[in-house]
Amino acid sequence: MPQKYKFVCTNPPYLHKNKTTKEIKEKFFSGRNSNFEDLYQVSIFSILNCEEGIIIVPLNFLCAENSKKIRGIFFEKFEILKLNIFSEQVFNDTTYNVISFYFKRKRKISGENIVDTTIYPENKKIKLILEKKFGWQFGGEFIYKIKNVKNELGVFRLTEDYLKSGEYKIEISLQNIKN
Repeated sequence: MPQKYKFVCTNPPYLHKNKTTKEIKEKFFSGRNSNFEDLYQVSIFSILNCEEGIIIVPLNFLCAENSKKIRGIFFEKFEILKLNIFSEQVFNDTTYNVISFYFKRKRKISGENIVDTTIYPENKKIKLILEKKFGWQFGGEFIYKIKNVKNELGVFRLTEDYLKSGEYKIEISLQNIKN
């Protein structure tokens, strides 16, 4: 069981498990952490016994599909009261878009979190609505609508699965190819 803390302030490491060594995978992405994709997700999971805190993590926490599990676990216990979104690079060693937020343990169960948000460096203030029914995802309602529209044109993302020989004929254009 994770240790109990009253207040946590953290900027955990951002490292996707596909970009790490076998030793790090075994140490941090096994057992109860095997469903997580990034070290920051493992770190968030480790502080679930606190009362409140401030976290600095990639924007992916609120946006990415691969963060859905940790978002669900997090928002089951906490609400975000204040969110800062940084639209320009914050740290020299990462190109991730970064957010920081103040969170507090929920006093009552709710399927909605309305967050006072500031976008930097513009200092633009907005209210952000995160909802359980959309996986607590930033832009969740819009993404839900897009996912439920029939793909009449047959447009899809080219992934490695399609690069194997098969039924698809494609024309491609490449640039900046390195040996």
